[in-house]
Amino acid sequence: MERSRGRVLFVRGGAVGDFVLTLPAIRAFRASYPENEIHLLGYPKIAELGVAAGIVDQVHALEDPELAEFFIPRARATRELPLRWSSFFAGFDVVVSYLFDPDEIWLENVKSCGVETFLPGNSKLETHPEAGHAAEQLLTPLNALAVFWDPIECRKPFRFARDPLPREERLVMPVGSGSAMKNWGFSNWVALAAQLQEQFCPQLQLTIPIGEAEEERLPELEGLLKEVGVKAELLLHEPLTELALLLERSIAYVGHDTGLSHLAGAAGCSGIALFGPTSPDVWSPVGQSIQVMQATGGQMANLRVNDVAREVYHLVAPKLFTT
Repeated sequence: MERSRGRVLFVRGGAVGDFVLTLPAIRAFRASYPENEIHLLGYPKIAELGVAAGIVDQVHALEDPELAEFFIPRARATRELPLRWSSFFAGFDVVVSYLFDPDEIWLENVKSCGVETFLPGNSKLETHPEAGHAAEQLLTPLNALAVFWDPIECRKPFRFARDPLPREERLVMPVGSGSAMKNWGFSNWVALAAQLQEQFCPQLQLTIPIGEAEEERLPELEGLLKEVGVKAELLLHEPLTELALLLERSIAYVGHDTGLSHLAGAAGCSGIALFGPTSPDVWSPVGQSIQVMQATGGQMANLRVNDVAREVYHLVAPKLFTT
């Protein structure tokens, strides 16, 4: 593909963390082919982060029911591929797809629309450290287009705000994740918040984003916070683009090995990610702003509140004294 023109489509499903880990690959492509038009087929609520970061031109919804036809082998299909989507795919010079497609049904159907170059992405990443970081693995398919992993450029933070944002004395602290093995538990998070507010940083504003995994237990969390007198702003279903802006202007973050930790790293927010059974060598947030605390033996229960509070204090204290 020529560097002076062209249209490329990235196809990316998955959760927030999966998408954020793919952003360095898209940005590397943008840097190598600045004149090309980049589209993204994914879940709009997540994929809009690419537009906010300035590396995606347009987002299209992967949830469209008509796209199901592209996962049916043509030999068994009872009708032609939807014309609207066939024409859509035909308009791209390159399609980079991270969808799980072990039998290459999606690949063959999309290529049949006239796509010149189809690059299958790594939908199932290697989890052993020797395989490299997840973000580096996700960029590997672009090697075919002479786009390669640059450890310095690929780890630079993104800018989701149009203009630089003043830093606020705020700690963003999501208290859940989609995996029980990665969770530290509400009681630990509330004890951490109480220790920070009472002993270390009483002026620190605390914001707790609430996702779907925690919504049903929200009354329990509110009760625990009230019991120990912790003041916190609870954000229920805040759009990811707004969370990215919040993280960009906050002085600190602490959370699980989860999508918001990856978003915090992408936004350049200084923070700590608590890891349990997963390998930081593969799954740590991209960039230099997020430190990792890994639980002994991979068990989240082995992380002590006092130890986490001390690390958070060392992270935020210099910023509180100079802001």
